[in-house]
Amino acid sequence: MLRPDDIRIQLAVSDTNGIALTTDELYEVFEIEKNQTQDKSSTSVIWLGFPAEDKRFERLCRQKGIWPESRIGEEGYVLLIEKNRIILAANEKEGLFYGVQTLKQLVRGRKKEDRLPCLKIIDWPEFLYRGMQDDISRGPIPTMEFMKTQIRRCAELKLNMLSYYIENVVATKSHGDFAPAGAAISVEEWRELSDFAEKYQIKLVGNFQSFSHFEKILSYPQYRHLGESGRLLSPLVPESYELLADIYAEMAPAFSSDFFNINSDETWDLGRGSTKQIVDNLGVAKVYANHLNRLYQELQKHNKRMMMWADIALEHKEVCDLLPKDIVMMTWEYSPLDSYIDYIKPLQNAGFEVMVCPGVLNSNRLMPELKMARDNIRGLVEEGARNKVMGVLLTIWDDGGMALFSRDWYGVAYAAEKSWNVDTKKGGQFDKRFNMAVYGDKSDNVTKSLWKIMELAALRPTQELNDKILKRKIIPERGQYLRINLEQWDRVLEICDEAEQLLAMADPKINESDLDYFRFTIEQYRFLAQSRMNILAAAKNYSQALELQTSDREQGRRFLIKAMDKVGKIEEPLIGIRNWFRRLWLQENNVYWLEHILYDYDKRLQDISDVTQHLFRAIADYDKGHFLPPPGEVRLDIEKASGDYFQGWLVCGPFPNSGGAYGSDIDYLEVMGGELNARPFAGEVITLTNDDQYRWGKFNSPEFGLVNLASYYQENGAGIRSL
Repeated sequence: MLRPDDIRIQLAVSDTNGIALTTDELYEVFEIEKNQTQDKSSTSVIWLGFPAEDKRFERLCRQKGIWPESRIGEEGYVLLIEKNRIILAANEKEGLFYGVQTLKQLVRGRKKEDRLPCLKIIDWPEFLYRGMQDDISRGPIPTMEFMKTQIRRCAELKLNMLSYYIENVVATKSHGDFAPAGAAISVEEWRELSDFAEKYQIKLVGNFQSFSHFEKILSYPQYRHLGESGRLLSPLVPESYELLADIYAEMAPAFSSDFFNINSDETWDLGRGSTKQIVDNLGVAKVYANHLNRLYQELQKHNKRMMMWADIALEHKEVCDLLPKDIVMMTWEYSPLDSYIDYIKPLQNAGFEVMVCPGVLNSNRLMPELKMARDNIRGLVEEGARNKVMGVLLTIWDDGGMALFSRDWYGVAYAAEKSWNVDTKKGGQFDKRFNMAVYGDKSDNVTKSLWKIMELAALRPTQELNDKILKRKIIPERGQYLRINLEQWDRVLEICDEAEQLLAMADPKINESDLDYFRFTIEQYRFLAQSRMNILAAAKNYSQALELQTSDREQGRRFLIKAMDKVGKIEEPLIGIRNWFRRLWLQENNVYWLEHILYDYDKRLQDISDVTQHLFRAIADYDKGHFLPPPGEVRLDIEKASGDYFQGWLVCGPFPNSGGAYGSDIDYLEVMGGELNARPFAGEVITLTNDDQYRWGKFNSPEFGLVNLASYYQENGAGIRSL
């Protein structure tokens, strides 16, 4: 390693202000005091600059055989490391910045006495645009500080585009009433963030959902009249366009990128409510395209190039013939497929430039499913490279609202590497590079631990790491009974122990806080397993006490104490898990939405506390000579079960049963093509012949082997029966 006290940095740049951050990072990498006097007699020299601006530097680069280099373009660089000299040459400031990021990665994980390897790197990106989009509208809204951390870390991975998916979390001056109080990001803050990102060679892309997924804004009385079925902005109401025009006018200038994403995906409700007549007359494609063309014209006023999700254009091919060809089509599919050509070629054939948008599978999960994400990223990005798309935008969605971003960096880093160099097969060993570059850890123990956690995805009780498991009951309501299946939960505990051991052997030098999020995930799954085992043991102990209360009351009392002890072994770790999650959330996010997420923890704590109180009273009465109440009265009527059942359902109704006992013969889904042909989706609204409306909703049973819908239906204010 070059010694900090014997390094001289030589700049071959006419305007040093343009690379101030780059040189600052270089000083930081080699632990050089920025203001220390540069000793011209130093034996170690770091040269960086532009050969076109410094003849002496150009001669040196030519002498070393690294210049001229025609392949590197604006963002590429040439890096030569010799025994006592480093040369970093580029055409533009972006290239120097990315060259320094490579140096940082080479230095990380090495001991101070280690020497850098002598090597030559000629490097340039595969794609012009390499970005990430973070969903900040489904629960977590990051703090400004954390978003700046995201920017710095994305820049280290050589991403040059960043976007935040926005439905309602922007506070504009014209329409600040729909923004979440105390958490929304103001236009001024977006401008500050955009300026900050530019220093790191990242353009911040404006983003506002402009058609579907509008339910958060439409939930306010003052905007409800703009809606179509509660989740779609109506294209028939002139005020819809006044609203969007106002928002674009404030938002568009705040973002440095020339692009602006209007989203407009999943417009399933179009033609099912007030737009039915116009859709019947013109067709879905025409009505959809008319709306987008109006948005296009509005963005033209602000010199922004429109981006949009491509799912509707792919479903209704006629849309492509009705839109301007300079719109960027953002094509997405998050499953691992053998081929993604059908998501790219039809759009290109229609004359559009395309960005491929793989995803980190974070939606409704306690931990992103990294294997599926990696396969999806690899397949979609490689397909994009073969078809010469303009860029890659990795999407991270937070459906479910409880995602913690620090668990996503593996997926972000993998997408960043594939975006920069799609053919990484020659280099191989991504996990090793990831550990070194992101954590400064020579071992592979961080990624080994992550892949061990991923084994949970294939198990039946933890399938796909779904977050619905947190809502599954382990304690019945008073007077009711519950069944709990313990199959494979012992394997969950084994995986947790193995993952924890691997993580304990990791030796991160930087970004150590990420590991706390992985530790939390491990501990959360351990709790989920042990709580089921303990509550079943408590129920068994109580039943044993019941059996002995007439023959051996002393032994019966011992079983009661054991039951109390088992319940206590659930309560104490649950309090710790709950508070740990709260701390991790607040390290990244504003307080907003946290109380909704903590509800599942707090509800379980209330249930545990209630069982404890019932047990305490039962023991007190037992000591007075009374008999024990039945298990249902202390909420311990629980039995061990086996097998598997569908827990998740898509349901609609209840429908009026005018036929009485013969109501089951009525096909209530005639409006959807009949029961055999209906293909509903969550949130879809259907209108019967009497004009009554009913919404399809997701129902995930919290009880094993039982589907109880009675308490889930209610009439909402709009007269639409829904879950």
